[in-house]
Amino acid sequence: MHVDVIVLAGGRSSRVDGVAKASLVVGGATLLQRAVVAGLGAIAVGAAGAAPGVGAEPGGGGRLVVVGPDDETTALGDVLRDPRLAGGMLLRARETPPFGGPAAAIAAGLAALRRSPEPTPGRGTAVGPFVAVIACDHPRVEHALPLVLAALRDRAEESIDAWMAQGEDPPPLALVAQNARITHDESTLRDQHQGRLQPLLAVYRRASLDRRVNALRRERPGGLDGASVRQLIDGLALLPVRVPTADTADIDTWADAARFGAQPPTASDAARPEVEPPTASDAARFGAQPPTASDAARPGVERPTASAAARFAAQPTTASDAVLQRPTTIGGSS
Repeated sequence: MHVDVIVLAGGRSSRVDGVAKASLVVGGATLLQRAVVAGLGAIAVGAAGAAPGVGAEPGGGGRLVVVGPDDETTALGDVLRDPRLAGGMLLRARETPPFGGPAAAIAAGLAALRRSPEPTPGRGTAVGPFVAVIACDHPRVEHALPLVLAALRDRAEESIDAWMAQGEDPPPLALVAQNARITHDESTLRDQHQGRLQPLLAVYRRASLDRRVNALRRERPGGLDGASVRQLIDGLALLPVRVPTADTADIDTWADAARFGAQPPTASDAARPEVEPPTASDAARFGAQPPTASDAARPGVERPTASAAARFAAQPTTASDAVLQRPTTIGGSS
């Protein structure tokens, strides 16, 4: 299952006094680091294999694009030394114009993926059918994203097959994390039954996003500049995946930051050679190994490995873990 990842890190952060949310530190890691590590986990799980018919050829990998200012390199920190980012795995992009909004940022990420197809030994280049889109301000993204991927891996193929029978073109599929506890409210993007959808914590069919990007450029007077993510996904058929409320929460204000213990980076953070994964449970979720005696002298926990990703991918998904809801749409057909 070939999954590429787009991490959005380019907002103005106006409600936190202009402090780059990507650089806020939660549990010893910046929000951007947490998002990138979650994205790498998603790519590793995809490369470990999937149910037949879901995605590209078995063993297909993926790439990760960080869309945001160049100065976000500081927020990436020690993640840049992760060996899985070698060989062109990590791409950088910037939306046009800068601070042009999430739709423009997603378009920039898609363009970066098209320009830099992943080298696939013996098979030329591969461009995967799915792309995960995650905003860097979700402090528990490493808990939420695996549930969305599990729904894609274990259940989505049934809906894909059913929709494919209706026509020759692939359906405009997206699996979107859904807050499981918020009640219905017509004023925001929500499912027909309950729960707020999180379109920046989702996996989309790449062709669907490409079509919507092109349509929005044509139809909207300002093109993508200032367009919302809701406008971008208007008309897509969405499969909500219920995720615990705490795991879908994002940080928009200082009050949100306080709830998660998020702090601006300090000089000691910048000087530290390695950053620990957010928590021990997070490390276990991605199969990170505990430190050995030789590691005791330095901080940090080993990064996930391919075998760890395979173990993580093999974890069963239960109804309490991820609930795939019936399809819904936002707006009309695209």
